[in-house]
Amino acid sequence: MGENVWGPPGQESWVTMDDGCDILLRKWAPEGRSVAVLHICHGLAEHSARYAGLAQRFVAEGFIVYASDNRAHGQTALRAEEKGVQGHRLGHVDVPNGKDVVQRIVEDHVFLCSRAAQEHGLPLVILGHSLGSVIATHLAANLKYAPAAVILSAAPARLPSLIHLAFGPLLQILSIVHGVGGVSQLISTLTFDKWNKEFAPNATDNDWLNRDAAEVQKYENDPLCGFKVSVGFWKSVSMAIKAAGSKETLTRLPKCPVLSIQGGQDPCTVNDLGTNSSQHLVSEFRAAGREIHKTISYSNGRHEILLETCREEVMQDLIEFLRRNALSPAMQSKL
Repeated sequence: MGENVWGPPGQESWVTMDDGCDILLRKWAPEGRSVAVLHICHGLAEHSARYAGLAQRFVAEGFIVYASDNRAHGQTALRAEEKGVQGHRLGHVDVPNGKDVVQRIVEDHVFLCSRAAQEHGLPLVILGHSLGSVIATHLAANLKYAPAAVILSAAPARLPSLIHLAFGPLLQILSIVHGVGGVSQLISTLTFDKWNKEFAPNATDNDWLNRDAAEVQKYENDPLCGFKVSVGFWKSVSMAIKAAGSKETLTRLPKCPVLSIQGGQDPCTVNDLGTNSSQHLVSEFRAAGREIHKTISYSNGRHEILLETCREEVMQDLIEFLRRNALSPAMQSKL
């Protein structure tokens, strides 16, 4: 199945990072004047081409849109495999120098955003979905300039303290059993499989993603989606989620408008105590002297709210939020 099934793939280019890793970058741009840059951070076990529909909608509003395939994902991982890069494949990448993979992915996004800012000189909006919302938070906290706005979509639930304390040792045991680059079925059982059971009887392994059966099937048919992620990658994800909500990270976040959106029936955003990630985001931001300016929950929407049956409503809400909070009157007059 080709990536074009998700929509126009945009202008593709390769950007080589300082460690030699080639990152696939997509760009969608309007033919006329541009008002801002939208930088997208995709989620776990997916890729940037899936945001083509969103990109086209924002291009129609005058945005230049960028999205890249993260390390261990999409064409970036395939390129590494083709080049014979040891320790880099779909679902896993070895990262030297004491860093972990999500830290390295954040650094990639910082570089790409800084490059886009220099090239265009326009307001920057950062949007991250699921794990991408965690990456987006770290990205905004590490940029040398303030984004015009940050949009956090389907932020993962924060683990209760006791479960988080147990999860670390569990991952350590699994890394011994399977190796850092190995895959553990137990992790899938505790996450994706558990979430999917909430929508039994299931038609697929990914019913939890979306009420739109056609979108779920596209995900199922895409070999660059739904792959298993290594124990080492999961360990990095766990640490990144915890750090994204820390006062240390959020005090470095510029005081810009922040929008949180999610599906009302998204099991990824609710922890074992029934607490929603939107509640945690509000508390975490306030503790750091920051603010979630607006939270929107879409009733029966599931995890992939940007591709859900209500996606047109979601996109319109995003654009309206940016019009009111992020774009100056001068910028809006160009729309």
